[in-house]
Amino acid sequence: MTTIDIKKELHTFIDTSNEDFLKDFYALIQDYSRNSDHTKMIDDSEIEISTENIYSQTEVQKIIEGWKE
Repeated sequence: MTTIDIKKELHTFIDTSNEDFLKDFYALIQDYSRNSDHTKMIDDSEIEISTENIYSQTEVQKIIEGWKE
């Protein structure tokens, strides 16, 4: 099945579904999107840690103090 076919079928499901299905489907898509965002943030953080691109506690405290000014 091509991407276009999948999109057409999803549109058909959305267009012909009842309210409960639509709410559930929407919640599923939102959860997937949030999980994808979190996974990317974790992956990015692991790269920063592995390249030692991190801050010490003292450096973090100085940064926070700078926000207060």
